[in-house]
Amino acid sequence: MNVPSLLFRRQGLIIWKRTTTTRPRCSPSSLSQRFYSPRSQTPFESSTSHHEVDSLERERERLILQEPMFKNAEPKPKISFPILFTLVITGVGFGIAATRTNEETEKWRKKVMYVPPIIPWGGNSFSAAMYGEWRQAKGREWQKAFDEFQKKTVAIPASIRGIVNYSYYYVAQSWVNLTEGKETSYKLVGCFAAVWLVGLIPAARGFVRRAFSHDPLSGRVSTLFTSQFGHGGLLHLGVNSFALIGFGELAWSYLRHNQINAPDRMDEAISGYHFLAFHLAAGTVSALTSHLFAARVLYPRLIARLSKQSSSVTPLASTTAAVAAVPQILPSTGASGAIWASLMVTALAWPHTTVTLVFLPFFPISIGSGVFGLVALDIVGLIRGWRFFDHAGHLGGAAFGAAYYYYGPACWEWWRRQAKRVSPSSRQGRETD
Repeated sequence: MNVPSLLFRRQGLIIWKRTTTTRPRCSPSSLSQRFYSPRSQTPFESSTSHHEVDSLERERERLILQEPMFKNAEPKPKISFPILFTLVITGVGFGIAATRTNEETEKWRKKVMYVPPIIPWGGNSFSAAMYGEWRQAKGREWQKAFDEFQKKTVAIPASIRGIVNYSYYYVAQSWVNLTEGKETSYKLVGCFAAVWLVGLIPAARGFVRRAFSHDPLSGRVSTLFTSQFGHGGLLHLGVNSFALIGFGELAWSYLRHNQINAPDRMDEAISGYHFLAFHLAAGTVSALTSHLFAARVLYPRLIARLSKQSSSVTPLASTTAAVAAVPQILPSTGASGAIWASLMVTALAWPHTTVTLVFLPFFPISIGSGVFGLVALDIVGLIRGWRFFDHAGHLGGAAFGAAYYYYGPACWEWWRRQAKRVSPSSRQGRETD
């Protein structure tokens, strides 16, 4: 039996495994007849009995199917459905974000209709005034919550009550002072932390691993979206959270600045929904890029190397050694790709801004030089086959950020106008006219 036949048989068994839960009724000898013509002769027939050949085939199949990268795997990673899923998720995300932004803009426009023409928050439209009113309303809401909290702590001893009230006030005031971009980033970090904490529960660990990491061999496409909320460990979570809080706010600032200052653009009270849609789309596209690289590069390379290394007629040891020698296709998880998109937008918008990295080289460098140096490092890692980072996912996120920097604001304006055109209030106005 040659190795390509072994691989095809393995895939045939996996296809059968997805459609039934009982053991196959066909024997190994009948499986062998599917891939050998009556005139062909297996490599072992000349020196080995049929019974020994059948036992050897069953043992080889058992060993290969026990490998982690082959368990519950698809016969070949698909690309059409993942691409369609990414397009649908991206379109739905931007459509919902545009609709919610239009609704919030109309809501705050009514509240600032009589603001004097001199706008203390800067800007050249109602957008800046509406955003300032939004921040003031957030402050009033937290002040009301703090007053209610003080009433509930009256029964606490005075020495402790002062510390409790001050702690609550400090946290509330810090939250009120956050920009909308940083507030959205903190909320995303909260989602990351929640998923990581659930993963610490032994009973939920398997679910979190399956639902929040994307395995190209699993056949699941929903994890293209959900994998950006999962992380491989506390260090992974901490680094991504730190980067998102820093660069997410800068990306939000660019998206907002471009919207409210470009000519012939719709007013925008808040830009958090825009940034959220951008971030989630970038994370999904990043996971899709990693999937495509695995499906079109890693998987064929894996099959070719496994076939080459298992071509020996040495019985079981060669198969086991061949499988162990071939690098596995690892699942991808984390928000690194989405953060790369924000990082790329920041680097293109303010290339000469200096940043100090928390790792080498430690001294300040321009963000443009740093980002493009990291992109070059990911390209080298992709070519060399480094496996510590998901280099394909990083490059996919960076490419999405660069494309969005040049074409995203115009696309966002189109989404908002389409959402306004199909909104119920707009249709009601046209019917009244």
